[in-house]
Amino acid sequence: MKGRVAPAEEAEPARAPAGRPPVAEPGKLSQRRTIGTRVRERITPRALVVGAGNIGVLALLILAWQVFAGRPGEGLAIVDEFYVGRPGEAWAAFVGWVEDGTLLTNTIITLRETLYGFAIGCSLGVLAGFALGLSNILGDILRPLVMAANTIPKLALAPMLIMWFGIGEASKVAVAALLVFFLVFNNTYQGVREVDQHLVNALKMLGASRMLILRRVTIPSSLVWVVTSMRISVPYAFLGAVVGEMMAAQDGLGTLIQKSSNAFQPSAMVAAILVLIVMALILNAVISVLERVLLRWRYV
Repeated sequence: MKGRVAPAEEAEPARAPAGRPPVAEPGKLSQRRTIGTRVRERITPRALVVGAGNIGVLALLILAWQVFAGRPGEGLAIVDEFYVGRPGEAWAAFVGWVEDGTLLTNTIITLRETLYGFAIGCSLGVLAGFALGLSNILGDILRPLVMAANTIPKLALAPMLIMWFGIGEASKVAVAALLVFFLVFNNTYQGVREVDQHLVNALKMLGASRMLILRRVTIPSSLVWVVTSMRISVPYAFLGAVVGEMMAAQDGLGTLIQKSSNAFQPSAMVAAILVLIVMALILNAVISVLERVLLRWRYV
């Protein structure tokens, strides 16, 4: 009929001409560009220079160790190799441990003790720090007691913990957790107390609940302190596990260090210590990734 307009047909999705790749959606394209841009931003000339400098310094240290360690009176020897060993001997000890499975077995044990102690110490430290930081009464009552306990040398308690938990992994976990707890607790408590009270009071005036203030203000603000304490406590977790192993244990990198010391093998001791350093660096890198996830607002 005249005067009636035919209904519009549904538009078919545009198709790319033959021989041409499909055009990516704008959102996906921008996301790809963003990821690529982030990667390029991290690989900067300064980062390359710093990485090359780190490798160069490490190479110089190994070279100095090789050149200046030896038998007295021979070559450029300054330090007797009886006390510091040689890089070749350390490498030989490392390869021997890898071939017979000693390194893998003992590394897994030490790493497990460290991670368990680190997780337990961090969890208890964060919970106690928030509890005492949010409650003025609990803070005034218990904080002096915690600070008094913090003055006790923690490693002096290791024999007592070994007596309580035995020579197994539990005692090493307890020592590591004890060292980590006080570091995380002190930073968490201070972080909660350092929250901007003007912002908290403003939210209270607007009718915000205590849980909302905790979620939106207190926790995000104190996370900076918590993550910093976690990063600082990584070497202490390894310290607790290794010292406990050196005191009383059957396996672990601490026992390798102790056995090498008893056998007057400094090169083997250095090899075990270097393995510990690498493990600590890896765990520190994991904490850095966790920091970027928890504090992503700082890297926007």
